[in-house]
Amino acid sequence: MAQNTQYSDFTVSELSYSNPKKNSRGGISVWLNTSASDSSKPRVQLEKCRVPFGIREPMEAGGRKSLDLAVSSEALQQWCATLDERNIDTVSANSETFFKNKMSKEVVSEFYRKLVTPGKGDYEPLLKIKISEYEGNKTKVFLMKKDGWEEGTLEDVKEHCEVLPIVELQMLWFINKNFGMSMVATDLLVWPSKRTQAAERGFDFILPEPVAPAAPAGGAAAPEVLEVAAAPGVAVEVDQSEHGGEAKDLKRKREEGEEES
Repeated sequence: MAQNTQYSDFTVSELSYSNPKKNSRGGISVWLNTSASDSSKPRVQLEKCRVPFGIREPMEAGGRKSLDLAVSSEALQQWCATLDERNIDTVSANSETFFKNKMSKEVVSEFYRKLVTPGKGDYEPLLKIKISEYEGNKTKVFLMKKDGWEEGTLEDVKEHCEVLPIVELQMLWFINKNFGMSMVATDLLVWPSKRTQAAERGFDFILPEPVAPAAPAGGAAAPEVLEVAAAPGVAVEVDQSEHGGEAKDLKRKREEGEEES
């Protein structure tokens, strides 16, 4: 696999494009190399981006999962636009090969799906990258903690988290007259969302005695007693008759407080 390169240091103009090949879906694929003299797959580190939706399931059978990144950086948006321009220039210069007809750049650009989708209203533009789950070539996930990083899984990539992606500029795809570029995540460094952490936090109070959860409505048996560590000298009175509404309010206040801090 090619060495990681910061996107700002990557030379877009040197990208090399293979001859078009028919793929298993009846479309055309054009694979990319770092340059004419370097056959490695271009592997580029982007910027830290927010994840508004989490990982999305494929739209069709046999497709790959995807991840939308909210791109607030103007520098990254401009770099993607430069990459778009390079792709359009290459295809328009070889339109007879790709479309069987001579076409102007203006016409070809109408068929191209840009990397970054403009944001609606106050929302940031979105960049879609693909997730690989193929054996031997899976997207690697690393989780950032306060004291360093550790290996994670795709389940750690949740909505509202932030990620620093390394992507492979894999290929141009052609379906009918439409075409675009596939960016595939090779690595994701994840910063968990405070909102997600609060939602996943369980009952972690320090009490003098173990306390069981209240029995659910309908008389079903209560779950096993929680083994909660007791703090010496701490007296805590637990009222299990309280309904869940106040707990939800408390959780909401906690989340709002964390988002404001």
